[in-house]
Amino acid sequence: MTEFAKKTALALAPHLETVRRNGLFCALSGGADSVALLRVLIELGIPVRALHCNFRLRGKESERDEIFVRNLCRDLGIDIQVVRFDTRREAERTGESIEMAARRLRYDWFAKFDAPVAVAHHADDNIETFFLNLLRGSGLRGLTAMRIDNGRGILRPLLHTSRREISEYLKSLQQPFINDSSNTDTRHRRNAVRHRLMPLLRELYPSCDHTLSQTLLHLQAAEEVYHIGLDTLTRRWAPVTEGEKTIYSLSPLLEQPIAGSAWLHEQLSPLGFDSAAVEALFKARTGAVFFSPSHCVTRTARSIEVAPIADRPLPVLHTSEAVRLPDFSPSRRADLATIDADSVIGELFVRKVVVGDRFTPFGMKRGSKLVSDYLTDRRRSRIDKQHALVVCDDIGILWLVGETIDRRAGISDATKRILSLRLLPANCSHCTTPEIKDSATE
Repeated sequence: MTEFAKKTALALAPHLETVRRNGLFCALSGGADSVALLRVLIELGIPVRALHCNFRLRGKESERDEIFVRNLCRDLGIDIQVVRFDTRREAERTGESIEMAARRLRYDWFAKFDAPVAVAHHADDNIETFFLNLLRGSGLRGLTAMRIDNGRGILRPLLHTSRREISEYLKSLQQPFINDSSNTDTRHRRNAVRHRLMPLLRELYPSCDHTLSQTLLHLQAAEEVYHIGLDTLTRRWAPVTEGEKTIYSLSPLLEQPIAGSAWLHEQLSPLGFDSAAVEALFKARTGAVFFSPSHCVTRTARSIEVAPIADRPLPVLHTSEAVRLPDFSPSRRADLATIDADSVIGELFVRKVVVGDRFTPFGMKRGSKLVSDYLTDRRRSRIDKQHALVVCDDIGILWLVGETIDRRAGISDATKRILSLRLLPANCSHCTTPEIKDSATE
C-alpha cells in the first residue's frame, strides 16, 4: 500500500470498515484531485461508483471532461453516472451566481444517493476556504472551514493531503488527468487566493501550509467548546413556543450582550437571519420587524419573537349548537368561543385581519375599536397581529380568535341557543371535529 493510501485510510478511519463493506460514490470531475481520489479509493479496496456533473459552462471543455471520465471509468472497470445541468438557466431562474447555482445543483444531486459521496477537497482547498471566509467576516463556524465528514453524507478523505502529494501520487501511477482552464482565472476569488495570496505567504512564511492547517484544527476544537457553551445558554435561556411562534426573553440577552448576541445569532441563522440582522435587532426600537425569506422576527418591550411568514391555509371552522340551560357559563378558553346563535346573520367564515378592521369588543359600552388598536392594548406583537384571525358573518366580526367576541354576539338573558365556535388546522388528516359538550357544561 502506498503512503498516499495509508494517509487516506487514516483520514477515513471512522468510516473505513463501513465503506469497504457497503461502498461509496466518488465525485469525479476529471481533474487531478478527483482522479487521485478515485484511484486511492480503488487501492484501498473500497467498492466505488463515480458521479460526474456536466455543468455545460465551458463548451467543448465540458464535453471533453465527460468523455474523459467515462473512458477512465471504463478502463478501471468502475460504474459511472453522469448528470447534465443547464447551470446558466438555473442561475437566471434563482438569481444566484453561476458558482452558487452549480454548487447547489451538485450537492442536491449527491443527496439523492443512498451511500456517502466522497469529494476531493484537500488541505490547500481548506486553507483557501479559511481565507475566503475570513475576508467575508465569517464567524467561528466559517473559520473552521471544511471537515472530513460533514455529517450530511459527504466525506473528504483527502482533506489532510496537500496538492503536492496528490500530484506526486498521480505521477507515480502515470495516471493522466485533465486541466480545467477556469482554475487559472484569477477573477474568481478562490483562484486569486490560490495563485496570488498563497505564493506570497509561502515566500514570507515557508511553513505556512502546516501552521495554517494546525490553526484550523485549533479552531475546530474551539468550536466544539463553543457549542458546549451554546447548549448551556440554551438550557438557561430556553425559548418558549406558542403555536408557530418562538419567544426569546430579552432581559438575559441584554445583561450579557456579547454572549446574548452570539447565542441569538445561532438560533436565528438557520432561519435566514445574518449577524447584521441580529445586531440591528438588539439596537432596534420596540415594534421593529425584520424579514428573512422564510421568517419574520420582531422586538417587543420584553422579548424577541420569531414566526414563519409563509402563507398557510386558513383553519377550518367547526360549530356546535345547543339549547341554553339555566346554569350555562360562557367559555373563557382562547381556542373556543360561545356566542348567541341568533346573533349570526348569514354564513360564518374565517379570514385574516386586514387593515381597518373594526369591532366592538365584548364589554365595551358603545362605539367600536380598530382590531389593531385592541391588539396593541393587549400588548400583542407585530407577529401576533400578522397572524391574527377573525370569524365573521355577513355583518362583520363575531370573534377575534384567541382574544374576545364582538359585543353583539354576547350571551344575554334573552339568549335561547348557544353556538360554540372552534378552529382546527386545515388539511389535517388525523383531525376530527371535536366533541363539544352541551353549552351548559362549558
